[in-house]
Amino acid sequence: MVECSNLVFQYPGDSFSLKIADLEIAKSEKVAIIGPSGCGKTTLLQLISGILTPRSGEISVDGQIVSKLSKKERQAFRIQNIGLVPQRFELLDYLTVIENVLLPYRISSSLNLGKDDANRALDLMKRVGIGTYSDRQPEQLSQGERQRTAICRGLITTPKVILADEPTGNLDPENQSKIVDLLLEQADNIGATVIMVTHEPSLLPLFERTIDLLELRSSS
Repeated sequence: MVECSNLVFQYPGDSFSLKIADLEIAKSEKVAIIGPSGCGKTTLLQLISGILTPRSGEISVDGQIVSKLSKKERQAFRIQNIGLVPQRFELLDYLTVIENVLLPYRISSSLNLGKDDANRALDLMKRVGIGTYSDRQPEQLSQGERQRTAICRGLITTPKVILADEPTGNLDPENQSKIVDLLLEQADNIGATVIMVTHEPSLLPLFERTIDLLELRSSS
């Protein structure tokens, strides 16, 4: 599902570089990415999603070589195939909960919002425990409820790959486990691959595989 080959990335004017000789993640696999701060975990997710592009090497998602697409093509591919769940939620304060969940349909001409999509949003919200919060604003939600909203938004387009960047970083240990359980459960429902960055060792048993990015970089 996700393959990185001879990957080299470097920020302009920065000494940091990320080099990965080979990385393969299978369809529907649930993978945790670990490693110290600054080793490139977020950078890797941004490369896989097409937000960033490598200096050399290839990145493919579901057979599509994302690294060879134009910026516009990468954006369209990302919205249609990849669900993003960021650490800081990135909810829009002026939108209601359900409007935030359906945001991908508002920002992309490649998606057409229909009644089925709205119903799916309501169903997702119900499954994660915010079904009655449709008309609330983000400021009216707890941290956990905001994260559930972000998870629903990441799942709404039934993506093939979900990229979650420390989505539990702002939560207490009990809610961390609950949120990850919810994310993996909903990913199973749509057959999505999950790649999640985390600093929490207690969450690793929930995943099928753990990749230490520092070790992966060292072997390249």
